[in-house]
Order: sequence, then structure tokens, then C-alpha cells
Amino acid sequence: AVTESTLDQWMDCPSMAACALLPKMRQQIQFMPRFVNQAVKKRLLPQHRWRASPNLDHGFIPWDIVALLSVTHPEELFDEWEYHRVSFPLCAEDREPCDGTMTVEENLGRNFNGTNWSGIVRTPHRVRNET
Repeated sequence: AVTESTLDQWMDCPSMAACALLPKMRQQIQFMPRFVNQAVKKRLLPQHRWRASPNLDHGFIPWDIVALLSVTHPEELFDEWEYHRVSFPLCAEDREPCDGTMTVEENLGRNFNGTNWSGIVRTPHRVRNET
């Protein structure tokens, strides 16, 4: 998770273009632990496969950046890739996604040899090194 300390270490302002995003990132650090991350932590129990970030109480997960890095640096930064079948809940008007959530319907494992690729995604299950 990105924290105030992370921003202080990463950001060399004003020389970096990302400095324009600092106010928004600081806002995320304030609100995400209180309004979103508590629900995330309840789903990431110690006995389960996925563990919560150690900084989840003090920061936010930049999911858009994680997605971008999983495409540009997949093997360098991520491990334990698996295939899943996913869907997005439909709205009454048949628009999707309706409520901003995604349902993981089926874990297909590390290899997928099927022919129906509808709703199939390959996702990393572990960041190699969060620091």
C-alpha cells in the first residue's frame, strides 16, 4: 500500500510529472484506510491465500498502476499467475458494470486449455516485493 512515507521516498517534487497527482494521492491515503480498506481486510484472513498489505491501515492500493505494471513488467514484479472466469453484475437497464464490482466465478488454475475464453482473465496472485 502507498503511504505518506512512500510518497516522501518516491516523489522528487517539483521535478516529476506525477507531482501534480500528490493532492489526490494524499486524499486517497486519508480516506481509503477508513472507508474501503477495512472491508478489504475482512476478506483477507490470515488463514487464506491472499494476505493484506502491511500498510493497509495507513495507505491505499493504486490498482490502476498495479494493472499497468502487470502488463508491462509481468514476470519481473508478479508471481503465481492463474486464470479465472469473471463477470460483472448487470444493471436493470442491462448496462455493465452496474455496481463497480467483479465476481470471480471460477478459479481455473495456472493453465487454461479451454476453448471458451469469454470472461477469462489471467491475474497475478502475489507481488514479488512490496517494498
